Amino acid sequence: MTIMLTRPLIPGFTGEVEQFAVEHGITEIVFAMYEAACRLFPMAGQIRVHLGEDYEDSTWRHIDFEIEQLRISSDEAYAIDQQWSDEVFAVCPAEHVWLFTHRLSFAE
Repeated sequence: MTIMLTRPLIPGFTGEVEQFAVEHGITEIVFAMYEAACRLFPMAGQIRVHLGEDYEDSTWRHIDFEIEQLRISSDEAYAIDQQWSDEVFAVCPAEHVWLFTHRLSFAE
């Protein structure tokens, strides 16, 4: 009997983003970070990923987690955001940490 494990669908994890993850050997880390984001920010209206690029250096690209439509105060988000940093370092080998960023946006 073959057991198939399914991964969560990550909004935005297609095309260029998926190719970038494969090229850098971080696909499993993307899924682990998505699960961490869902666990830390269950109140988000949406969590998606896209390929981010540094404004000053277009060669510096990274996976950017967009954590959107938060219905909490900025103080609450800040406290949770501290846990995000802990999660990144728990999930990522040190040489891959720089490949992940995140952005919070609040519901109006």
